[in-house]
Amino acid sequence: MTQFHTDHGCFRGYLFRFRHVDTAQCPMDTCLVEAAEHILLHCSRFVLERAQLVALAGSPLSPRGLVAAMMADKIVWDGAHVIIVTMM
Repeated sequence: MTQFHTDHGCFRGYLFRFRHVDTAQCPMDTCLVEAAEHILLHCSRFVLERAQLVALAGSPLSPRGLVAAMMADKIVWDGAHVIIVTMM
C-alpha cells in the first residue's frame, strides 16, 4: 500500500527513472506514463478492479476519497488492499 500511495512501486514511470524498464509509458495507454494515479483512476487495463473499488468505497473514485473510505472502515481497507495489490 505504501508503494501505491507514494508512487514508488512497480510502475513503469518509477522504474524508468532508474533504467529498469525501457519506457515509462503504460502498455495499454501508450501516450500516458504508467504511475499509481494513472492505474487507479484511468488505465483501461483495470476497469474491473476500478469498478470493484468504487463499489467498495461507496463513492466516486479519487485518491483522497479512497484513503478516507479505507481509514473509516476496516472492511473497506482489507478489500481495497487486496484489489490494489493485484493492480500492482
